[in-house]
Amino acid sequence: MSTDRRSARQFLRALAGILFLSLLRTACAYAVGAAGAIGFAAPGYSASVPDGVAIVVLDRVGGSGGNVAVNFATVNGSAIAGTNYTAMNGTLTWSDGDATPRTIMVPIAAAGAGGTFSVVLLSVTGASFGPIIQTAVSVTSAAPPPLGSGALEFSQNAYAINRGDGTLMVTVDRVQGASGTVLATYSTEDGSAVSGTDYAATSGTLSWTDGDASPKSFLVPVSAQAPAGRTFSLALLSAQGARFGDITDATVNIAVAATIIASWSPPTANTDGSPLTDLAGYYICISGAGNQPAQTIQIANPAVTSISIGNIAAGTYYLAAMAYDSAGAISSPTGPVSTLVQ
Repeated sequence: MSTDRRSARQFLRALAGILFLSLLRTACAYAVGAAGAIGFAAPGYSASVPDGVAIVVLDRVGGSGGNVAVNFATVNGSAIAGTNYTAMNGTLTWSDGDATPRTIMVPIAAAGAGGTFSVVLLSVTGASFGPIIQTAVSVTSAAPPPLGSGALEFSQNAYAINRGDGTLMVTVDRVQGASGTVLATYSTEDGSAVSGTDYAATSGTLSWTDGDASPKSFLVPVSAQAPAGRTFSLALLSAQGARFGDITDATVNIAVAATIIASWSPPTANTDGSPLTDLAGYYICISGAGNQPAQTIQIANPAVTSISIGNIAAGTYYLAAMAYDSAGAISSPTGPVSTLVQ
C-alpha cells in the first residue's frame, strides 16, 4: 500500500518518537504503574504462505488499572507490503481491569515467501510501553499440506439474513479429504454494514480432528436496526494442515423480510341470492411464480378479514380467497390478484 510523502514523514516522526522513548527508558529505567505496560509477547514471529496470516500477540503486563489504547503499524523490511504481506495500522484497546492478550493478524500474500517485516507500537495512552515495542515477522514457504487432508471453504459465497432474525449461522466445510488435524481462522470485514452498529465483528478458529469431515459453524450477531441492503464480508484467513477450497470469501446481505398483506370483504349472500347466515371461515390460496409451491391457509374465524404472510422471497405472487359455511360448502374462488415482491 503506497503512502504520500506527508504520511511518510509523519510515520518517520513517529518512529523517531519511539527511538527517543527507548532512549529515555534506558536512561531512567523501565517502570510499570498500576495501569501496566503494553508490549509484544515475543521479539519475533514467523508465518508461512499456506498459513495465510501472521498472528502477532500483544500483552498487558504488570497491572490492569484504567483504560488503555495502543496504536500500531507494519513496516517494510525485506518483505514488502502489497507483495509479501498486507500493510496494516490500527488501534487496540483494553478496558479497566482487562489484561487479556490482543492479537494482530497480518494477511500474507500467496507469493509472499521470503524476507521479514516488522510490527511497531507507535503510541500508548493510559499505560506504559513494555520492553518489546517492535517485533519482526519472517515470511517463509512451507511444504504443501499432505494428500488427503482436504480443503476448507465456506458452504456458499453469499448469505442473506433478515435483520429481525438476530444471528447469522455461517458454515465452513472440509471437502476432498479428512486426514490429519486441521485449523482454520476466520473474520468478518465491514462493507456498507459497519461492525458495532449493524452487526458484531466476529473472528475465531475452527478445528477438525483426524478423520473429521463434518461441517463447522460460527455465529455472527446482526442488529435488528440495521438498514436493509447493507452488506459485510466473511473471510477465511488461514488454513493449517489443509489447503484452501474454492470459496474463501463470502458476502452477507442484510435484508428486511418482505410481507404480503391480503384483505377482503366477507360475503353476505349465497349464490342463489339468499342471505348468508352460517359463514364459518375462509381459505386463502397463494402461489408463487415459477415452480414455487402453492399453499392454502385456512382461517376458521369469519370475523377475520385480513392476513399477513411474512418471510416472502422476491417474485410475483397470486392470491385468491374462498369462503366456506358451517356445513363445509366452499364458494368459488375470487378472481386471483397478483403482487410483485421486490
